[in-house]
Amino acid sequence: MANDHGTRKGPSQEALLARKLELMKEVFEATQRELLLVDLELLSPILESKEALFAEIVRIDGELAQPARQGGRQSSLEQELAEVVSAILENEKTLETRIQEEQSRLREELRDVGRQTRLRQYLDRLSSPGGRINVKK
Repeated sequence: MANDHGTRKGPSQEALLARKLELMKEVFEATQRELLLVDLELLSPILESKEALFAEIVRIDGELAQPARQGGRQSSLEQELAEVVSAILENEKTLETRIQEEQSRLREELRDVGRQTRLRQYLDRLSSPGGRINVKK
């Protein structure tokens, strides 16, 4: 689109907000998929997808930084956008809690493996030549 001065005009603020809302809805769907994961090892592809979406959102935010007149449709888009962002944050906090619980469980498992290893090493020392117990192999 060219304006009166022959310069190229970008998408309208409303169009940018609508696109940003679409992208945020995709992010929300991704966070929903994250919450459904049984195995957190499958999280990486979803995170990559979210990073790509956020890169596009950041680009749009740069274009939206320019002041413009705000219409009624734009205001409703911004309200819907705020609601989607709030839902995304809620999902992200839930996932963060789940990941912290998983980290705690893994730390306990690692402590148990360490304890088991120390017990086995003690038994190895007892049964080694020169140890206190003569075990036939």
